[in-house]
Amino acid sequence: MDKAEASKLAWSYRHMAKHYMSAADQIIKAAAEIQPDQDDDTDMEHIDQVFNALAKLQRQVQLDLHSVLVDIGIVAKRRAKHAAGKRTR
Repeated sequence: MDKAEASKLAWSYRHMAKHYMSAADQIIKAAAEIQPDQDDDTDMEHIDQVFNALAKLQRQVQLDLHSVLVDIGIVAKRRAKHAAGKRTR
């Protein structure tokens, strides 16, 4: 992998991670609001916030998994080609 490819791939994965970090922050905030002396309606609001944060990620996770699988395929083909080249030498 050349420097430009590696940089592009690293940027892509950092971008992915930012989505998950944002969702994690939302979940942490909602979890911090759950207190033992609250009524069930208030607890349900916080649980809904957690659910919503995860639901927003569902499509993003599917897209990111697909992207990573494509990257795995590209690198695997390149490795196989390189290994085949070594065997013929």
